[in-house]
Amino acid sequence: MGVRTRVSSNVRRQRIEIGITQAELATRVGVDRAYISALERGLYNPTIERVEQIALALGVDVSVLFDLAVGEHVQRSHIVRKRTPL
Repeated sequence: MGVRTRVSSNVRRQRIEIGITQAELATRVGVDRAYISALERGLYNPTIERVEQIALALGVDVSVLFDLAVGEHVQRSHIVRKRTPL
């Protein structure tokens, strides 16, 4: 899951958890409801300032919106370097 998808799903999850509509969140953030709808569907890539505004409107720390979903794991890649003879 990419960062945009993670933020989008976390915004939606937090909004539903506190029991507000997209329209209410939009009013709190100062944007149109269509913006929140598109954001939650992963169509927009919000600026870091907008993510901060959304976090404040939801009453959560901005880091919550970047959290991994439950059960999601980060795939780590390994760097392989060739050894040069000494």
